Amino acid sequence: MKGLNGMETARRMRQAMPGLPLAFLTSSRDFAVDAFALEALHYLVKPLTVESAQELLRRLRTPNFEVSRCLQLTGRGESRRFPLGQIRYLTSLDRGVQLYLLSCREWVAAPFHQAVEQLGEEWDFTLVSRGCIVNLNSLLYLGGSGCHLTTGECLPVSRRERSKVQARYHEFMFRKMSQMEEDLP
Repeated sequence: MKGLNGMETARRMRQAMPGLPLAFLTSSRDFAVDAFALEALHYLVKPLTVESAQELLRRLRTPNFEVSRCLQLTGRGESRRFPLGQIRYLTSLDRGVQLYLLSCREWVAAPFHQAVEQLGEEWDFTLVSRGCIVNLNSLLYLGGSGCHLTTGECLPVSRRERSKVQARYHEFMFRKMSQMEEDLP
């Protein structure tokens, strides 16, 4: 892109396609921290070795790279897909859906009920109020004043949803601990 450096190009690509795997090949280590902030899959420094190229390919094939689990929102003739792992939370806003992603915010002109229907079956997402769904992976803790996120934000939990949110959070934590136990040698 004319007039843009690689990092700015990557930022724009990340905003346009949140789930796009990004890898950097450069002669300098100067932007490694910036690449990390963009959740780059890999940061390769020249000269490229066979081992580093193989590592990049291994990372692309890793099951943790969950492109298959996506939220698809459709409205006004446009359809957008967002990897679930990139979503911190989403809200109903101005007759659309405001997504708070790991790297940016996106607004899509789609009915909020699409997100509610798709994410209702996902064990790591929960409806915390009439117009807000939270990715439990982004939750630091569930307190009396609401959902406290790892970003420092606190989202209110409606009285109507509080017991469901607590039950869902406990189920989520149990699953995470069970997964951790399975991963132990």
